[in-house]
Amino acid sequence: MVVSLRERWYNHYGVQARGLRRICSAGSLVYTDRGPLMSSAPKHASRSVPGPGPTQSDPRSGPKLSPKKRAGIERASFKYGYREIQVKGSDGDIEYERAPLTLEDVLHPQFGDVHVLSEAHGDDCLYLRDVFKARYQDDHSVVVFNDVGIFWDIPGLKHHSPDVSLIFGVKKRKEWKSFHVKTEKVRPALIIEVTSPDTRVNDVKTKVEQYAQAKVPHYVIVDAQEKAERRRVTLTRYRLADGHYERQGPEEHGRVWLEPVGLWLGVRTDPQTGGDRVALFDPSTGQEIGDYAVLHRKRAEAEARADQAEARADQAEARADQADERVRQLEAELRRLRP
Repeated sequence: MVVSLRERWYNHYGVQARGLRRICSAGSLVYTDRGPLMSSAPKHASRSVPGPGPTQSDPRSGPKLSPKKRAGIERASFKYGYREIQVKGSDGDIEYERAPLTLEDVLHPQFGDVHVLSEAHGDDCLYLRDVFKARYQDDHSVVVFNDVGIFWDIPGLKHHSPDVSLIFGVKKRKEWKSFHVKTEKVRPALIIEVTSPDTRVNDVKTKVEQYAQAKVPHYVIVDAQEKAERRRVTLTRYRLADGHYERQGPEEHGRVWLEPVGLWLGVRTDPQTGGDRVALFDPSTGQEIGDYAVLHRKRAEAEARADQAEARADQAEARADQADERVRQLEAELRRLRP
């Protein structure tokens, strides 16, 4: 008897995900009881099913929550995102089923998880990453990550994937898909998280406890919320002291001091959308560092140059292959003509 993933999930966890709708192979909208949440063209014909079961965190890895709040965190929903899971169908073929995520899944993501994030969220993260990378481009002991898994050296504390993290004192640069603190013997000096409405509790509550447990010296929250149909951002900084975070409110002009990098982090209003975006400021001049449009253009130009270089390399390799083939043909002709 073949038991579907949905049945296995229900049988094991005894819960139901409400308001889910099947994703048709040609469709593009994912629905919950709150309506369409994301647009996605499926790679495979797939079924929407409840996600991998909620995981109980080690009690030391987060704040104690009431049963009601814990139940809310463990409820799977497509508003948090989804992951594709391989299952064997009744005919023996491999099928893909989309499983909605829980808040716990978002807190400790897996490779391939798809999250629902706004354009402004992505712009903030890429802006911060690009400015920090430019600032330390000649210092190979500094690593700047955007959404890279950090695996801690604290027993019982699961990994995280911060929006932006800075690590100093790296001995050897690598092509990291994940960063293991125990192996590298250094940890992030600064982590910045940009909140999203549906998962805000992870950043403003759970991670405050868990990043302190992970001994991250500085944690900054870019708290983005919708007010009067405009994105409004407030900043909060935490500094580690005696194993716990001390909250540091914003200073003049609503800015917070990023001690590890020696810059001010503030907020500016996008003239086109009227919404708030983050901005970094030079402490000596007070001038904003970088510009979203300029950084985006430079990033696009760099990607275009890389694509052109790769295309030229492919063309050169093709010409070399053609030359080798011509040599082989001539050698074969010479052998044929010899008496």
